Amino acid sequence: MKRKIIGIMIVLSLLFSVFSFAGCEEESNYEEILKQFDLSDPKEYLEILDEEFILNRVNIGLKKTSSYPILKPNDFKIPNVNRVEYIFEKPSEDRLDDENYVKNFRQLARIYLSKPGRNEVLKAIEQLEKVEFVRWAEPAYTFAIGH
Repeated sequence: MKRKIIGIMIVLSLLFSVFSFAGCEEESNYEEILKQFDLSDPKEYLEILDEEFILNRVNIGLKKTSSYPILKPNDFKIPNVNRVEYIFEKPSEDRLDDENYVKNFRQLARIYLSKPGRNEVLKAIEQLEKVEFVRWAEPAYTFAIGH
């Protein structure tokens, strides 16, 4: 009986160790991320239009940067981020000689939510607006083109 208890304790402690280390790999270094952005770049708080939008996505604009980091879901420090997809990751190669374009370039990304829904999108926007390196956040609207 004692051996069974000791065996179970060993297995549980091994499992705990494995999951603890696995979590460390995924952990974000928020302070290092902040250093990559111009935090003086002013935030924009966009009006949420009374239009239909996709129920599991939020579009975001990031603050100015010259390093163009590739952020992971846990870098945003909000629970409902499942995936990050860049719309514009870095300036276009054929426009690098345009100083004004490069100077004013900002990364644009789409956040995919783990839990979909209208309220979840609105809640994620509210949370993303508090993330220091996010300049703006809005729903991924579904606009009809033409008739």
